[in-house]
Amino acid sequence: MKTFVGDAITISISTGYDLTGHTEILIKYEKPDKTTGSWVSVVPAGGTTIMEYDTVTTTLDIAGTWRLQAFVAFGVERLHGMWTEMKVYAPLC
Repeated sequence: MKTFVGDAITISISTGYDLTGHTEILIKYEKPDKTTGSWVSVVPAGGTTIMEYDTVTTTLDIAGTWRLQAFVAFGVERLHGMWTEMKVYAPLC
């Protein structure tokens, strides 16, 4: 299935990095219109290297290519993952 504007999905990013103990776990985003922001993410039960964010119907509000990037912080440590792209399509109506 494809992701459409208004869909409620779980966005998961596998970081390959142990997130245990990190105080700030974010998924940064850049919308197709270049607006930027971030979502506070969680590490799912049983996982240590995956971050997840549950969208709601108003989260993915613009069709086009979204760029996503993992970010974690702990004390003075600040780490970014490589960004990835996610295509969001416009529904028919």
